[in-house]
Amino acid sequence: LYILHDGAVAIQIHARKYQNIIINTIEEKGELFGWSALVESKQYTATVKYLKKTTVFSIRTAELEQLFEDDPLMGFVFMKKIDSLIDSRLSNMRNRLINSIS
Repeated sequence: LYILHDGAVAIQIHARKYQNIIINTIEEKGELFGWSALVESKQYTATVKYLKKTTVFSIRTAELEQLFEDDPLMGFVFMKKIDSLIDSRLSNMRNRLINSIS
């Protein structure tokens, strides 16, 4: 899991040979990305491209899971925030898809 400290990144997915589509940009300090590390498959579905000089903090999945085991309430609150983040990103992607085909 990554937390943006400063800079900007683009979250992109591979669409065709040699073509990536940017699905979101992360520019606000404290924003999370790489949340796929927290879901059961632990498989990333996108890549990140740095848009300018960027500093991020990283938290290893095992360490985060241990924190959640030690403090289940913190884990619950954190996962509710991740849920909200995923919902927002899916809504954003759905809107971009609708706009691109209409």
